[in-house]
Amino acid sequence: MEKKIFIPSSEIRHPNGYHSDQLGFTFRWKGHFLRGILPKSAEVAKRYFESGFLDEICGKGLFPKTWISEYENEEFAFIIEHEMMTPQMYATDWNFSMLRDAAVLVLEIAKIAKKFGYNMVDCHKLNVMFKNSRPMYVDLGSFVLYKKGSTAWTPYLSFLRSYYYIIDIWHSGAGQIAKRSMTPGVEFNSRDYHLYKNVLWRWCPSCMEKYYAIYGRMHAFAATGYDNIQDKSVKSSRLQGLWLFLKRVVNALKPIKSQRQCSLDRMRSRIQRMHLPYRSKLTDDMELNKELVKVINNHVNGKTATIFETSSSTLLSSLLSETDIKSIIAVHENEYLSDAIYKEVRKNSLAVTCTYYQISEGGLLLKGGRYPEDRLKSDIAVVGEYSMSKGQRGLMSALWIIQERMAYSSMGTEIFIAPGDRQDLVEALKSEYRTDVFPICDGSKMCLVIRR
Repeated sequence: MEKKIFIPSSEIRHPNGYHSDQLGFTFRWKGHFLRGILPKSAEVAKRYFESGFLDEICGKGLFPKTWISEYENEEFAFIIEHEMMTPQMYATDWNFSMLRDAAVLVLEIAKIAKKFGYNMVDCHKLNVMFKNSRPMYVDLGSFVLYKKGSTAWTPYLSFLRSYYYIIDIWHSGAGQIAKRSMTPGVEFNSRDYHLYKNVLWRWCPSCMEKYYAIYGRMHAFAATGYDNIQDKSVKSSRLQGLWLFLKRVVNALKPIKSQRQCSLDRMRSRIQRMHLPYRSKLTDDMELNKELVKVINNHVNGKTATIFETSSSTLLSSLLSETDIKSIIAVHENEYLSDAIYKEVRKNSLAVTCTYYQISEGGLLLKGGRYPEDRLKSDIAVVGEYSMSKGQRGLMSALWIIQERMAYSSMGTEIFIAPGDRQDLVEALKSEYRTDVFPICDGSKMCLVIRR
């Protein structure tokens, strides 16, 4: 019999409501990410394993690897261990394509859950995290058994507010509005969305109220099923009854597996057709890439790197294949560049995590005040080719960038590519940091290895 490892209650931190549910709650202990299962939910949790549901979603890479651990505590019936997800990527860090892929993931998870008899309690953005370039659903407590006779996907309206509305707004070009709505726990207001999309409603506000009284409810009904509508007055309307009759006739004539699956597939197709209105073209300076790889191999030791504003997917693949670096975080303040790099990374299955986190010259803070550099640290920080302005102003801007980026290096080591003629930058750096200078690209550029 396998010996259990007891975790003292004094070493278990009880989290806030975001990390607890009817199953129990998650907590970290000595480098492990664990989920304590309360006695009242023990049978529910065991069914996830026995039914094959967890095997399928974990096997398809839609959910982190999960198993019943050897740990125990008197508060729990048993303790589940999840694969650790690093770095901690939240919705505030996503670009457009990441949000779109997260939405597609949620719909895929919902389809598989339906096959095993599970509905979902919620599907908000906090339930999805990224491992490299792949989204994963991380909330085991979201899944509950369908009630007898029920066919509705319960969080459908929440899905619209958390994903679809924001994707559509972003797709239409309003990136600032969309990004502001990416704060964890925030859902895009339905009325705001329809006001933005329909100019006629801005001329006739009373039309919107009529929409929500009739068509809005019908839209939810058409996509999620009759039993998801709670308003009895709407259920009994003649127009709704006519819609139900026509819908049943159409479904009877169509050779589909189920109304639910068809609805989720249609939503998935609609989302996958959306894209950013503008696209950024990636560029590659092969000589610079080779020189940077050479400097890292000869002068820098590190297994992970955080790279800023790179427009070269070739550089990322070269660092992973030709140096000791095993994983990369690519940080961008330009949404189009971030989106383009993410697509290349995803296509080539590189061990790169992409993030787009800043708008309006300021970062979006998570609840609790954690800045991105608290979560997106690596051994070394790399600032690619930097275009310096002339004079003292350009020098001060470069020094500020170097100081800010240094916070992303756990080893206190930064690589900075600067113009080869800026000796004033080298002198200023040597007064504060240990700085090694390596001329590259025939002396037109220099690679600065800066150590705290």
